[in-house]
Amino acid sequence: MKSLFIHFFLWLNLININAQSKKVLIFSDSGSSVSDAILIIDNSPKYISDSIGLVTINNIDFDKEITIRHLNFETKRFTKWNLRDTLFLNERKYTLNEVELKSKRKKSKTLQLFPTKNISNSLPKNFGKSSSISQNVEIAVFFPNQDSTKTKIIKKILVPTNDYKVIETLQSNKRSKRKNAKYSPFKINLYTVDSVIGIPKDKKFEEYFVIKCDVDENYAVLELNEDEEFEFTKDGFFVVIKNLTIEEYEELGYYFAPGIDQIGVSKNNKFLPYFRYLYQAEDAKWKKKEYLINRKNIYNIGIEFKEIK
Repeated sequence: MKSLFIHFFLWLNLININAQSKKVLIFSDSGSSVSDAILIIDNSPKYISDSIGLVTINNIDFDKEITIRHLNFETKRFTKWNLRDTLFLNERKYTLNEVELKSKRKKSKTLQLFPTKNISNSLPKNFGKSSSISQNVEIAVFFPNQDSTKTKIIKKILVPTNDYKVIETLQSNKRSKRKNAKYSPFKINLYTVDSVIGIPKDKKFEEYFVIKCDVDENYAVLELNEDEEFEFTKDGFFVVIKNLTIEEYEELGYYFAPGIDQIGVSKNNKFLPYFRYLYQAEDAKWKKKEYLINRKNIYNIGIEFKEIK
């Protein structure tokens, strides 16, 4: 009853809205507000709910379908959402009995896998923080399956992000810091491997996830729910990253894309960087990022997986 009263009270304060926009509350099925929910329109993130679950949506999007994504709730689509004042999300459900039953049949342990730093990480060329990837480029990091004799279930993708400095003008060589860029969101997906030529092949997920590093954390984390987890195949897989568009960053209140950490590795490193240009077709050809490979560098992206014995 209390939550219903709060809900009603909030909407008494929001009733005076103009024709240019509409205010919508994002609530859980248990009646609590949902902050940091990503609202996706035309396959792109466009809005994010504030600390009380409130979103202001422009009238140009009134007749469009909205998909709402949040790590703690089931992804949900809404069509005639503009006729409603509140959109409800269903919390992800986990059945404890099923987990206990599986653990009795097979033993498992959770591990993390990152590229291994080498002495080259101490070279002067590797000092400082890595800048953001280009706005018109999509990058991919190949994860090799170095032990295909064990079953590994991918549960999380860990992406260390950072602030960085950029040169403002070539004439003065003046540098300015992209402060708090570390906490800016970006898009991420996983791809299978073309076993013939070793490049990214098929997307694991139809839509890209939007994730960001929380304040005081070291990683932006993509946490896969039970329906999204997948087995580490013998061919390996790719983690693919790209920035939001400039318009999407402005819409969400961010100024810069995050920097993605890079480290120095040995010449025998099996984690390989690839890229492709976004202004080309969706099936644009992936290429090895030879610049990083020649420098013995790699994006310091990691995974967390469950190893089943």
